[in-house]
Amino acid sequence: LSSEEACPLLCAGVTAFSAVRKANIEPGSVVVIFGLGGLGQYAIQFAKLFGAKVVGIDLDPKKLETAKRLGAHAAYAPGEEAEKAIHELGGADALLSFAPSPQVFRNMFTLAAPTARFIQVALPNNPFTFKAAELIDLGITIIGSADGTRLERDQVMQLAKDGLVHSNVETMEFSNINEAFRRLDAGDADGRLVVQF
Repeated sequence: LSSEEACPLLCAGVTAFSAVRKANIEPGSVVVIFGLGGLGQYAIQFAKLFGAKVVGIDLDPKKLETAKRLGAHAAYAPGEEAEKAIHELGGADALLSFAPSPQVFRNMFTLAAPTARFIQVALPNNPFTFKAAELIDLGITIIGSADGTRLERDQVMQLAKDGLVHSNVETMEFSNINEAFRRLDAGDADGRLVVQF
């Protein structure tokens, strides 16, 4: 692996892999991934390796195209079209949030199949709200996921070495680091920005 490709695997890649593993995905599961930036793009690839039918959700049309290129079954902006398509698949068995919006958590209840697993990775500023009945009636499991283990790190690096997962990176010179931060703040990075120094 090149250093540029390996670099984001050691944080974003491992974080996404660990979240996907916690979702207990089985072949044929319907998995919805919210937020298709760098972590979400890795999650699509890992969920596909577990045999899932992956649906991506994001507001950015470019990221929807990237998700499909990475193997997502479909990719939608949030809204009625996405909801209808996911319900036609039987609802989501696992829903992973890489989008820092509390509204995403509310949307998970709308899209979930019975006994679905919610994996929360993003850190919204505002609290989540839900009623106990929503959790109990559907038998929902909520799992927080921050990072991964050393074993998961090694597994991710092996998958990348074997060509089964790819990093979507753009390299930038260190002299442009302020531009990199500006683009991150604006949500203007398709995958991961790797600063060379």
